[in-house]
Amino acid sequence: DGSQIIVSSDATDLVSPSIAINTSQLFLYTRQSDSFELLTDDNQGGFLGGQCYEGQLSADGRYLLFVNNGDSTLDPSSVSQTVMRDRNTGEYRVVSSTAGGNPTTENSYVYSSAMTPDGRYVVFESGADDLSVQSVVSSFTQVYAALNPFL
Repeated sequence: DGSQIIVSSDATDLVSPSIAINTSQLFLYTRQSDSFELLTDDNQGGFLGGQCYEGQLSADGRYLLFVNNGDSTLDPSSVSQTVMRDRNTGEYRVVSSTAGGNPTTENSYVYSSAMTPDGRYVVFESGADDLSVQSVVSSFTQVYAALNPFL
């Protein structure tokens, strides 16, 4: 309904107390309270490493879908990964994962409207050929659909 907006920013003064952010993070702006909430926190008072962008919330606000590039806890290879967060538990899971459950070795991206409103399905683009969904060996990126990893 437009009452909340996701913003990608590296500003240090959007939340209180201010945090020393050195890379883009995702914030939820609520118009009614004119306030920001850090969505990509590390569950310890800090923020995720790497850049976070292309954020989208499920209709009920429980699931956050976004791209992260460079957080070593989410992806040791430091490529862009499609990530989902369960805001109820604070847990993160990589959606663009291999059959073994590891982050893919190639960049993966989400774009606008990449999650169904209920958060059940996710659509992302990837150049990887080692995804857990049926992969296609190609020199081009492919579009993939996946089930929410929390379901």
